[in-house]
Amino acid sequence: MREPWVVLPHPDKFVAFTAIEGHGIVEYGGGQEEYRAGGTIMIPAAMGQYRIIPHQPSRLLRSYVPDLRSDIIDPLRRAGLPGAAITALGGPSVANDLLPLLT
Repeated sequence: MREPWVVLPHPDKFVAFTAIEGHGIVEYGGGQEEYRAGGTIMIPAAMGQYRIIPHQPSRLLRSYVPDLRSDIIDPLRRAGLPGAAITALGGPSVANDLLPLLT
């Protein structure tokens, strides 16, 4: 990323940005936080719109805890994947969180 990026957050998910390289700031209504390579910034779901402003070229890894049904299962079903293929993403049945949602 080389240019500022305005982000409209998901209203019910926090997001974590881990800086893989570069540094800059995350600017929000109540202030700003700096990010640097190797660090992680947590963005609360209720924070509202924010901007990521790189001070040098940056690569950020964005992660969040998905809702298994709405973020994974439903989009894959709409794409035409069979239930068995979706279930296989969850691994062995003893620890597969997708299995109870597809049966």
